[in-house]
Amino acid sequence: MINVRVLSIKSGLLLFFVLQYLNSNAGNDSTVCKNFINFQFGGQTIVSWHYERNLLTSRYYSLNANLGFGFNEYARDMIPDDRPIYCTHFGLVSLIGEVGSYIEIGLNPGRYMYKSIRFTNLNGWFGFRFAAEDKSVFLSIGYTPRLIYPKVDPTDKYFNIPIGLKAAAGF
Repeated sequence: MINVRVLSIKSGLLLFFVLQYLNSNAGNDSTVCKNFINFQFGGQTIVSWHYERNLLTSRYYSLNANLGFGFNEYARDMIPDDRPIYCTHFGLVSLIGEVGSYIEIGLNPGRYMYKSIRFTNLNGWFGFRFAAEDKSVFLSIGYTPRLIYPKVDPTDKYFNIPIGLKAAAGF
């Protein structure tokens, strides 16, 4: 059996070094925002906050990486004052299109933690992003399917919203 924790750590380190390499070789256009802070409703969690960084940009394609933290609700938990499921996630997002409107395709592995429950999901993001010309702000809507869901007990499902909305500000 694959140790999910070791796999998550190795994947995270690999992503970090790949991003560092890509960042060091990316073009330096100071007129376009490359860093974003965004708020997401729905998708992998009920609410989450992300830091997103542009890694590569060409005329019709951009590659971004993101790191996030979110909250979710455990569907079977009926105790109202109990804490939520916490999620940390990182991912890659491809933007295809011309300035202002993009098709957005991404992969977002997420590590979920709740009491003694720990699991990792692989979620997708398929949607549309509408951005200002300088990419200083954007709005995005997407379908967020679970691609890999390793929890074996089907009664231990957590609340899942398959549509996500993101709003971001760039700097």
